Amino acid sequence: MAPCVIPILLLVFVNTMSFSILLPILPQLVEAKGGNEVAYGIILSAFSAAQFIGAPLLGRWSDLVGRKRILIISQFGTVLSWGIFAVALFCSPETLIFNVSLPIVVMVFARLCDGLTGGNNSVAEALMTDLIPKDEKTKYFGYMAATFGIGMITGPAIGSGLLALQGYEAIVGFEIILGLVVLATMGKMLPAETHFMAKKEEAQKEVSPWWHNLMIHQRIDEMKSKENRFLFIRQWWFAVGFIGFTSILILFIGDEFLLSPLAIAGVFLLVGLVSILNQVFILPRVTKRFGEYRVICFAQFLLASGLVGCALAPSLWVFVPIYLITHLGI
Repeated sequence: MAPCVIPILLLVFVNTMSFSILLPILPQLVEAKGGNEVAYGIILSAFSAAQFIGAPLLGRWSDLVGRKRILIISQFGTVLSWGIFAVALFCSPETLIFNVSLPIVVMVFARLCDGLTGGNNSVAEALMTDLIPKDEKTKYFGYMAATFGIGMITGPAIGSGLLALQGYEAIVGFEIILGLVVLATMGKMLPAETHFMAKKEEAQKEVSPWWHNLMIHQRIDEMKSKENRFLFIRQWWFAVGFIGFTSILILFIGDEFLLSPLAIAGVFLLVGLVSILNQVFILPRVTKRFGEYRVICFAQFLLASGLVGCALAPSLWVFVPIYLITHLGI
């Protein structure tokens, strides 16, 4: 593996963990700070909503000033956002702002900040494309997908473990330390860019404002290839469904099967391991044999049928195998 790829993979890992580490413990934290299910949903959705806005901004700026600079600046923002989140742990839930407890307001603000800077995954992918030869792109983007799976695995497990051992403060401290490690790694191992000036000239010629990228229907209409349109629409709906499903999954299995945060982390650990095996070993072989289009269609069928099966599962022992099948589609 090329050494310059290591900090990119670490960044993807930390971004994923920033989302997943809160999944099993956030319901308890929100309740302890005077929130309810609605507050839980808002805190989770704030991260993704801010990513939606931040990704095109960071992408445009990375063309102007270089990928490395934007990745370092945005990662610093991620560390800072966890510092803001730490403030919420020490705020009294009895203090209200517009009838909402102060800790909930601070947590929402922290997740918004993290989402704005966490939109750098697109910049990381662009940098990977710049650095890796064309004939090795599939392999290295497979590494990125596997890293995403590892982040989804370890996040809930580490979050539940730290909560049981040291409390919520340990989770925030862990994220801050990990973010600083990634910052130092990127500063030392990412190569200095010498080829972004051409991209800068192209970006300066682009007359459309940055928010044009948020107009999804316009972006689809601009695509000349029908296949690209199909993949874009499919990926957009997949992201909506995946985030929505993942966000409520903790509440669902906790209420339906009466699982503790540690048990929920165990479920995520098992599913994440299967996801890594799928991305690294199963998917490349299946794609090579049947082709990308057929695999995408079959994966979509597995995902859709699996989501229906999860909702109808009568017990945990039925839910887990169905959820594993669902992740083969993811």
